[in-house]
Amino acid sequence: MKRSASRKGGSSGKVSAGAESAYPGMRRTTRLRYRRRRRLLWLESLLLALVLVTLSSLLFVFLVIHKEREAASNPQPSPPIQVAVDREIAEEVIPLLRAYGETHPQDSVQVVEEGASAMVTRNPLLIFKPHRVELLHVPPLKLQAAGREIVLGPEKSIWLCSGKKDPRLDALASWLAEELARLYPEITFNAAGDIIPGRKVAMRMAEKGFLYPFEAVAPYIRDADLVYADLECPLSDRYAPPYKGTDFIAPSRTVEGLKACGIDVVSLANNHSTNFGTAAFTDTLKLLAENGIAYVGGGRDAHEAYSPLSLEIKGTRITFLSYNAIAGSINATSQRPGVAWFDMWPYAADDPEDLAAMQEAVRKAKREGGFVVVGFHWSEEYKRLPNPSMRKVAHAACEAGADMVIGTHPHCIQSLEWYKGSFIAYSLGNFVFDQKFADYTRQGIILRCRLMGSELVGIELLPYLIHDYCRPVVLDAASARNIVDSVLSISDL
Repeated sequence: MKRSASRKGGSSGKVSAGAESAYPGMRRTTRLRYRRRRRLLWLESLLLALVLVTLSSLLFVFLVIHKEREAASNPQPSPPIQVAVDREIAEEVIPLLRAYGETHPQDSVQVVEEGASAMVTRNPLLIFKPHRVELLHVPPLKLQAAGREIVLGPEKSIWLCSGKKDPRLDALASWLAEELARLYPEITFNAAGDIIPGRKVAMRMAEKGFLYPFEAVAPYIRDADLVYADLECPLSDRYAPPYKGTDFIAPSRTVEGLKACGIDVVSLANNHSTNFGTAAFTDTLKLLAENGIAYVGGGRDAHEAYSPLSLEIKGTRITFLSYNAIAGSINATSQRPGVAWFDMWPYAADDPEDLAAMQEAVRKAKREGGFVVVGFHWSEEYKRLPNPSMRKVAHAACEAGADMVIGTHPHCIQSLEWYKGSFIAYSLGNFVFDQKFADYTRQGIILRCRLMGSELVGIELLPYLIHDYCRPVVLDAASARNIVDSVLSISDL
């Protein structure tokens, strides 16, 4: 029994020892497998993480691109640019700001009176905003003649001022500058005095041709964008022109001389354009229209005679009004052709109703925009200074909005005046006429004007002397100096 027990016990010990000797290898194998499995799990987890990150990144990029495309196809408007505008320039600038908003949907513009981020102004120094961009520069108005120069008006500019730099404001400023340049193009405008191609002028044309009175001066006047003069004689073939007296008429072919000078507009508001009655006068209206020459201050009835003439030059409106105050004309009525009449001294008492009607017509023309010219046929003959009635009427026209007043009739040059930002030439003298009894009746001046849009920026006085009863010849600087000095000595500039 002991042996059995011993064998049993011995057998158990042997098995335990074998098993004991096998366990370390098994444990090592188990540990290696476990470690491999952990590495695999780690690698699988890492790979899965990389895949998830990659997928997440791709998804993010896809969403960003999708959002950008969606934003591009459905842009969200930015807050409007708030801009204030000076009242002085509101009429020109506000429509441009609105147009900018319509053409740039991402940068709409709101015109406000308070709380603006930017301001369009003529006076940047009065605006406490550090960033300023000049949108338009209008030079000072200068009068030049025979080497002399007089500054009449100040320079003017339009600025965009803001409190800080802003790319949207830079883009707006650039666009506004381009559009303002289109609104203020350079325009040349020439004005001359009385054309009376009757009497000895008609005689010379019969002898030497219809261009003879005009051809020497034409190169100095015809190249302007707009040329204006006073036509003080009917052009009609109904009657032969008398070579004596003070009733004037000229053949219809005289229009060739007007065209050679490039004349675009004539005033008919004077005391001689109806000398040969309404039939010859309406012949003149028809002839001018057929030759592309506009007229003002006369017409087939009162409505046409008193109506303003508006022309568009390079996008700028230029408006003319014209009145006659010298006795002897046929004055237009609702049923009769004639000229626009104006009661004033010396041929009538100054009429406050005529003055008020003229001012209202000028105000209306100015409200419609552009440059306004008012012509008056007035004064006593051969007087070099305007009388008080002329000054009163001219000043009233300027106060109503006229940019320029041009006078005719006295057969000599009268004084010039700069009045509250408007230019007045009380008389330019004879242009084509036969008066030769005095030097001053042979002298005259052409106004050669330069505009930027409706802003007058330059005036040149071009003196001439009439030769052979009919032929104005422009003087050189030395010869012109005496005339210029004489005119400036009596002028209020």
